[in-house]
Amino acid sequence: FFGLKMKVPGIKALMGKAASRYLPRLTMKNGLDPAYLSRDQAVCAAYARDHFVHHVATARWFTEVTANQARTLEDGQHVRLPVLLYLGEADEIADPDASRAVYDRFGSRDKTFTSYPGGYHELMNDLDRARVLGELDDHVPVAKRSVAALGHDGIERDPRSLRRSRRGGHRARARAHRVREAA
Repeated sequence: FFGLKMKVPGIKALMGKAASRYLPRLTMKNGLDPAYLSRDQAVCAAYARDHFVHHVATARWFTEVTANQARTLEDGQHVRLPVLLYLGEADEIADPDASRAVYDRFGSRDKTFTSYPGGYHELMNDLDRARVLGELDDHVPVAKRSVAALGHDGIERDPRSLRRSRRGGHRARARAHRVREAA
């Protein structure tokens, strides 16, 4: 999501920003109403019952997400990879207008924007889930071809192998070279 539609009280936002620096793990209730997730009431009820769902956000999470939303809008023209952006027009959590603004800034020649009238926040768990998943399935092969045209080498690298070791990083470079040769 590229912007919140649900309103965060000003004092809470101010406290979150101040706490982010000194108490980054400070948690506050997120105020998320499960009824805004999906038009499928069974999904909302399951979310409310799920003991793995937390109802808090940390101060640092809030400031980092907010900063990255602004940065994405500012630097969106540098995005060249394929983009698929879909949103529910009736989303009360994420702001559809913020998503449209970011989408318009993306520099990719291969970008697709789909909005679902009446759709809520979790489109893959909403009433139109079959349509959403079908369109996602149709988009993936097209995106793969676009990535290939950009010259992506298709090598999957273990992020740990890209870190420089204390010995100058020769092991990481050798490992990446072996992976390239195996491909």
